[in-house]
Amino acid sequence: MHDVPDVTSAKGVTLITLMSPANDLCFTCHDKSSDKVLHGPYAEGLCIACHSPHTSNYPNQLLTDSQDLCLGCHARARLKVNRWKQTVKTPWDVTLTFAQMQGWQFLNLNKTLTANHPIQGHPITGPNTALGKGEITCLSCHEPHHSKKPNLLLPNVRNTPQERALGLYPTALCETCHNPEKM
Repeated sequence: MHDVPDVTSAKGVTLITLMSPANDLCFTCHDKSSDKVLHGPYAEGLCIACHSPHTSNYPNQLLTDSQDLCLGCHARARLKVNRWKQTVKTPWDVTLTFAQMQGWQFLNLNKTLTANHPIQGHPITGPNTALGKGEITCLSCHEPHHSKKPNLLLPNVRNTPQERALGLYPTALCETCHNPEKM
């Protein structure tokens, strides 16, 4: 049984006292991962940057579809920056402070925000017409919350110290879509 928050009303205003600090509230029910790589908002308990705590028209109570969520923060052109207030506003109307955005990784995408990650010309969104394997999204290669691999890569990535020293991209992930004989 979960604790019930304290709800009071005064002069037509309803006040709800949270059971935990806002950045810990989700983790009272959902376990926080111990993986070594955590997505910034997840690590800080900023779940409401991406999820609605109550209701949503999108899977997993997301504030918009997953691709728009990723690009809304990782494509600099999608953020509305207010330098005076030191905040950014996402396309789905969540305001984050510069401090909350510290360490964010921005992608060097093309002007239509559809390609150039992880390499020049590689599509990041839309139908996978070249390989006929459904839609390409950020989640085709990345975990949204946590991973044991760098850059929140999916777990099937092989990246040995020798590959890293040579600057080689983690090939096992590429091979989930691309035939290594044709690469």
